Amino acid sequence: RKLQFQPSPGRHSLDRLVRDEWSRGYYCAVAVLIRMNGGLADTTAVELFKAGGNGCEADEDDVKVFIEAGLIPNVRMSHAAESDLTNGT
Repeated sequence: RKLQFQPSPGRHSLDRLVRDEWSRGYYCAVAVLIRMNGGLADTTAVELFKAGGNGCEADEDDVKVFIEAGLIPNVRMSHAAESDLTNGT
């Protein structure tokens, strides 16, 4: 009987944790840049934000900065607007 290599399930979880922590740190730095610019996302901040992949992976406070700067749509408002449309209001 041949032995087959199977990665341990813990390794996948560790890789994901490291990637998630790196993403949060990356987006934290982008949010700091935006805050330093008075809440405005200049060209550099926009390019860094786009290069990061998915800004929704950032900490909640940083996501708020991105929403206020117009980099992430405010999903809660979108759901409310959708609800208004379906209810006829």
